[in-house]
Amino acid sequence: ASPVFGGHFHRPVFAPDGSALWILESGGKMAKVSADKGTRLGEWSNPTAQVLDGAAGLEDLAVGRTRAVVAATNGTVHLFEAATVK
Repeated sequence: ASPVFGGHFHRPVFAPDGSALWILESGGKMAKVSADKGTRLGEWSNPTAQVLDGAAGLEDLAVGRTRAVVAATNGTVHLFEAATVK
């Protein structure tokens, strides 16, 4: 059976090899989930921006073979290793 992704998310992006789906979730969270099982492979949140700016939202996401980048509503950009989400 196909996995079902629930909750409030936007900007779903497949990894280049199709093995994972990266999503931006409400509350300034990002997750990488297995495309075939729907299990979480990694996640990150933006709580520091909420404290500093009052805005923890995430706007956009791009995923490449080795890196992923997320743009936040406060104008910051965050770079991650695609394999580890760190």
